[in-house]
Amino acid sequence: MSTYVPLQSIQLTADTTTVSFVGIPQDYTDLEIVISARCSHTGNSNFYYRVNGDTSSSYSVTRLQGNGSTPVSNRGSSNTVGYIGYTDAADSSSGIFGNTKIYINSYSNSTTNKTLISKGATPGASGYAAAFVNLYRGSTSPITSISFTPDAGNWVAGSTFDLYGIKSGAPQALGGDVVVTDGTYWYHAFRTTGTFNFVSQGRRTADILTIAGGGSGAENNAGGGAGGVLFSASQVLLDSNYVVTVGAGAAGRAAASGLTGLNGSNSTFGALTAIGGGGGQNGTVGGSGGGASTVRTQGTSGQGNAGGLSGPASNNYTGGGGGGAGQQGGDGQATVSGKGGDGVNTYSAWASATGTGVSGFYGGGGAGGWFSETNTGSSGGAGAGGGGNSGRPGTDGTANTGGGGAGGTRSVSGTNYASTSGGSGLVIVRYPV
Repeated sequence: MSTYVPLQSIQLTADTTTVSFVGIPQDYTDLEIVISARCSHTGNSNFYYRVNGDTSSSYSVTRLQGNGSTPVSNRGSSNTVGYIGYTDAADSSSGIFGNTKIYINSYSNSTTNKTLISKGATPGASGYAAAFVNLYRGSTSPITSISFTPDAGNWVAGSTFDLYGIKSGAPQALGGDVVVTDGTYWYHAFRTTGTFNFVSQGRRTADILTIAGGGSGAENNAGGGAGGVLFSASQVLLDSNYVVTVGAGAAGRAAASGLTGLNGSNSTFGALTAIGGGGGQNGTVGGSGGGASTVRTQGTSGQGNAGGLSGPASNNYTGGGGGGAGQQGGDGQATVSGKGGDGVNTYSAWASATGTGVSGFYGGGGAGGWFSETNTGSSGGAGAGGGGNSGRPGTDGTANTGGGGAGGTRSVSGTNYASTSGGSGLVIVRYPV
């Protein structure tokens, strides 16, 4: 579905030599101009245009016209104006107005010359039907203004000039594993590493959601922190391929190894970087911090929260939950491990459109584990943090959510279970249709 939006409208209340559209928005791919006008000149008259006020010899035109008996075809090049329409004597001396429709391809593109195609008719007694094909070669810059002037005389009162912007119904960019629209925005979701670039060139803006890979839990208790969730609004994107890196979730740690969790990998869009989630018990700052013993591991400001602390040593250390994008990880209690911090559902519309996230959440922290068969486990944070239950191992953080992995556990029969892996990250680019 394409959009066809009125941008500017001019209706003359007095005779005017030149009519101009200025400050043309650059948010569309093509332009259409509809003119219903006549000229005060008493003889046949063409009218011409100029782009961005350029008076150089950069305009070429091919014209085909006829009045039912005499066809005319000609071509001009290297002109200082571009001829785009036609009025005749019958129209200028009566209440009849000629009509012209002009289509301008890729006006906001900054890498190509501009093509203008028009067709029109003057329906008076000596009227013509005409078609013009114009090429403007003065600059590849986007068109920000365009003016129309009769060859002789003035535009008369009552003439109207309407400018419309047109957007393609197809996505305006390439890249992403999922490309979908909700009718208001296009979403490009990267589940894996790739590149993004706008098809129609020129300065564009987009909102970008960057989610890093989640950290893994420690083998013997603490949960992994969620990958950082970074939202960047109205980013100006130039004519370039942007490298998109989707961070991996950190691998879980072997049972009975005593190893601390690992940090997840960063996700990036160009220079925008979401920080990988902190590993359980390793004390390294992450997007969100992993669970820890006695000193809380912090998250990255604006991307996540700190992890929880372990429970008392007298109860064999119930592990702290990993921090989530929306909430600090829970502390371990006397016999219950800490819950993973919740993720955020601020971007539920993004999740719904792209089929990602868990119930609209991203970036949940991993549940803490425990180091005693008499303790019980908690759950991962909302947003796909790995969870565990008494007597069973935890679960991995869900892929493409940045969820943290769960800490290692021990069953009532004394079986040790490995900690689990963090979920991989995700990058989504959104722009208006």
